[in-house]
Amino acid sequence: EEFNEEHDHFKMKVLFDFNGMLQDRIDLLAENGLIGLILVLVMLGLFLSIRLSAWVAFGIPFSFLGMLILGLWYGMTINMISLFGMILVVGILVDDGIVIAENIYAHFERGKTSYQAAIDGTMEVLPSVFTSVLTTMVAFSVLLFVEGMEMMAEMAFVVMACLGFSLIEAFFVLPSHLASEKVLSKSKKGTFRYKFRSFFDGIITYMRDKIFGDTLSFLLRFHVLTTFIPLVFIFVTI
Repeated sequence: EEFNEEHDHFKMKVLFDFNGMLQDRIDLLAENGLIGLILVLVMLGLFLSIRLSAWVAFGIPFSFLGMLILGLWYGMTINMISLFGMILVVGILVDDGIVIAENIYAHFERGKTSYQAAIDGTMEVLPSVFTSVLTTMVAFSVLLFVEGMEMMAEMAFVVMACLGFSLIEAFFVLPSHLASEKVLSKSKKGTFRYKFRSFFDGIITYMRDKIFGDTLSFLLRFHVLTTFIPLVFIFVTI
């Protein structure tokens, strides 16, 4: 606009604005990350504990911060490819933390102390969680060695680094905080927290035992029919 005002014989016109596309992708990443944090806080807060959900949600900024610090050494830049990797991985960063936190809470509900529940809950699911995240990292590592796709290496680095730091957070940081009695504690009778938890747990128990449980029992009694129907869909699709 300044150039056009100063020159009468020449006019500058924007035909392609790459900066706008880059900013749109950054905004999409920020929006997805914020929605992910809110969903983790709300859902885990309802079903388990508010303080527990906060430490699980902490895995998202922790993983991104670790990835960006490592990315400085790696030589990564904020571009369309690396941002695509961040958008891709933001939805699976807290999966391992959710599994571990839920299992720790299950051990705590069985009467164990928060410290012992953190140890037993983490160790019980450690092999399966580590393997599931590792397989995803291995799958993306292939992009580091494919000839002609060197530009995809930054996306692979982002995914692998974020998942690696999410494992560190889930195996060490998360259990350390959940082991505190300030995070995992029984609510006192008569308090609002106790009444809300009792009310919500009653709804969950009814849905689990009556609605889902009765439906599952019905399907198991007629297992031949419930097995045959999906097979019919498979043959129709073929």
